[in-house]
This record gives sequence, structure tokens and C-alpha cells, in this order.
Amino acid sequence: MIVKRKDLNFLYDVRFKNPVAGTLTQKQVCSYQWIDDARSSENFRHFMNRLNQRVFGNGFTRYGKGLQVLPIQENSASQRHHIHLVISRPDHIDFDDFKTLADDCWLKTRFGYYETRFEDHPDNGWMSYMLKGRTKQVLADSIDWTNTKLD
Repeated sequence: MIVKRKDLNFLYDVRFKNPVAGTLTQKQVCSYQWIDDARSSENFRHFMNRLNQRVFGNGFTRYGKGLQVLPIQENSASQRHHIHLVISRPDHIDFDDFKTLADDCWLKTRFGYYETRFEDHPDNGWMSYMLKGRTKQVLADSIDWTNTKLD
């Protein structure tokens, strides 16, 4: 079943505290393994575990604290895997420090590639861009629901 754009309208109503828009580009091959959606999701989970641990310390594992995040998997026209996301930035970390921290955590993942981009307080146009259908066969399948955390 193909989920139409209107079925995902609830995503426009999700509010992120101190939202940060991001694009994380992935290596296409690592140790003779090609990236696919499953490896992309696993790699993103590794990234979020690292980032949450750095932000919340033991509170991440002990109390289940975690950053709110909505990741969307996508392939560019040249079939390069990347992830668009919206993530909440904690109040106690300014944008530049958060960007540096996220870059550091991303590059320590297996498929993390050095091309990243972050923007502080994106407008609703970013959500529309992430949910565009032209580069996705089935829009709902492009959302990494396993790693999505919407409070």
C-alpha cells in the first residue's frame, strides 16, 4: 500500500524544541559491504546512541533520556545514500557546539561520511523538502520509523 502525502500530515504538527535540520551523507561501501536501507538504519542508530550518550551521559541508558528526532532515508539522483533529519537541540548546548558534536559522532560510525550539513531553526519548508516524493518510491517506507523519536 502506498501512503499518500496527506496520510503523513501529522508530521507537520510535531513540535521540536530548538530544532536543527540536518543532512548526513553515507559512505556507499565499507569493508566490502554496500550500504542499503537496513545498514543505513543500523548506522543511524549507532549515531544516535553515540550522540545521546554524549548529550545525556548515564541518563541516556539509566533513565531513557534521548533527543527527539525524525530521520528520512533518501538516495540522490546518483544513488548516494543520505539521511535528512530534524533533531531537537538541548538548551544547554549552543548550535555550533551541537553541530561539532553531531559531526564527531557521525564520523565515528561505520558508514559516516564527512559531508554533513546542519541548519539551526529550520522553517516548515525543511519538512516539505524531507517529505518530497520525487526521490522516494514509497514515502512512508523512507521514514526510518525504528529510529524516530517524537515526544
